[in-house]
Amino acid sequence: LYEEGMPGDRMYFLRKGTVQMSILLLTEKQKRELGPTAIHKAIETGVVNRIHAGKFGVGIDGEQHSAYAWNVSQHTCSYFGESVLFAESDEHLSCAVALTPCTMFVLTRKALIKVSDKFPGVAQVRKRMMVARKKTLRPIVQKIIQAHRAKMWRSFTQVKVTVHSALNMPKLDAFTGRCDAYAQVDAGEPEDGQQAISHRTLVCYNTYSPQWNEAFFFPIKEVPEDGKELNINLRVYDWDLVGDHDLVGFATLDIGDLARAAAEESKEMTKQNTWLPIMTERKGKKQVKGYAGRSQIRVSVRINPPHKRPGRYTSVEGAAGMGGGVARPP
Repeated sequence: LYEEGMPGDRMYFLRKGTVQMSILLLTEKQKRELGPTAIHKAIETGVVNRIHAGKFGVGIDGEQHSAYAWNVSQHTCSYFGESVLFAESDEHLSCAVALTPCTMFVLTRKALIKVSDKFPGVAQVRKRMMVARKKTLRPIVQKIIQAHRAKMWRSFTQVKVTVHSALNMPKLDAFTGRCDAYAQVDAGEPEDGQQAISHRTLVCYNTYSPQWNEAFFFPIKEVPEDGKELNINLRVYDWDLVGDHDLVGFATLDIGDLARAAAEESKEMTKQNTWLPIMTERKGKKQVKGYAGRSQIRVSVRINPPHKRPGRYTSVEGAAGMGGGVARPP
């Protein structure tokens, strides 16, 4: 029916039959390196032939990767593919394969917009469904990916960053309600032409005080020397349905001392519930003025030293290939 990452314009309502849903536990970078042809072939040969739900292996270009599958039928969840209609991206988050002959109805984006324009109540329902996406597929996928990454990164210093909430978001859209905020989190600084590992939270709609409570893992190959910084960089955005998202501001937390302490004492170190000012510029001095005060974001950090047993990878670049990343909210 469709593949993961494929653009779509419709959701499906299953009347009869069984459809298998699956996701590949890969990062966006790894997907680009493998290419759509190799992934398509793996989906055809590895995913279609599996009828049981759960985690399983799939071979792509001679390498073994992980995937996760679950079945949809009229006896369970009777619809799927809704992320392309009720989320920020029109790309499918999963692969859908009909395991049996199926009877389905479809709802296209064009039809939904047409009905929404005619009936304002439908537009409100659509907005509520976009908000409800926070409670469906992506949090489940994210937990699977994060657990998988944590297991594979035991030979690295692991940094867990929890983005809890923010206060006093600004009102950037003049006519469309409050702030629809999300945060992007990067660990460390780009080095040797490579990008830092990056994650994004879900969007919290129509609020000046977003509550995310999302955790992300980052592998650190080398703990910085004394006096050097190891930064957690955050960027906060106001999501827009049309056009580019509006940048709210920047926040930075130096965890260099904490990482050195964890390495030297070989034990877990934490920094809980730290409020960071959201600045108008990175390394700037002017704080963002929110709707009812200065804008802030609350985070917690937990650092674990490397596991004694060597892991599979020997570089941050290699470790970054595991997992799957919603860099963006579905």
